[in-house]
Amino acid sequence: MINMEEFSQDDFDQTVSHAIRIELKDGTILHYSVTPKAKKAFRNQLLNDAVSIYDKDFLWFYIPEDRLVLINEEDIVRITFCFDASVISEAEYSDNFKVFEKLPQENEMDEDGWENEMDDPGNELDLPQLIIKHRREKEDSEIVEGVTMKTEGFYGNVSCYFDMSENQVSGFGFDFYDDVEEWILLASKYLQFIDEDGEENFMRIKSLSLIEIKRSFIMSDETLDKYLDGKTG
Repeated sequence: MINMEEFSQDDFDQTVSHAIRIELKDGTILHYSVTPKAKKAFRNQLLNDAVSIYDKDFLWFYIPEDRLVLINEEDIVRITFCFDASVISEAEYSDNFKVFEKLPQENEMDEDGWENEMDDPGNELDLPQLIIKHRREKEDSEIVEGVTMKTEGFYGNVSCYFDMSENQVSGFGFDFYDDVEEWILLASKYLQFIDEDGEENFMRIKSLSLIEIKRSFIMSDETLDKYLDGKTG
């Protein structure tokens, strides 16, 4: 029998599966599965934010597939930390915008030239390196007969980008201020990147509702380790 007086928050975190539920002003409901470390780091960020001397435009947290989610604070209605007693071995990626497909894995060849089937086929995710939710409604004006802005993804409120390089994305940085023991998100006026067509994009950051991005594009391994290991104030 468990002695609840000796059962710490860390003990509890290790016995359940965790998720973050976020409600936005436009009615969007986002659900992210997270690890106990990522949940704790984000919760500490919120607690510190309540007494922070710095104005912030975005909150951020770490999710599976080594990605960061950044959400415009002005669009947030409520954040709920959820848990499920049925523990899964690892937190799984949450496809809130229906943007990925599972890729079939190629069979391996053994030394005799015979194909060996993979133990877990079709488990690799084909994810955009960058997903952006714009602060706008989908347009429904007709571009040409039968084609509207709502049906043409370029004009939608969610944009996805594949096949980008790490050194072609800029606009965000992270720093830890020792004097106030607080993480600060350093943001430029524009999110700047080169897309898969080689075209250069400038997006006004305050006009973006959500950014989901491959973590290494804007946060180093060292900074991630510090953030998840509890250096959050």
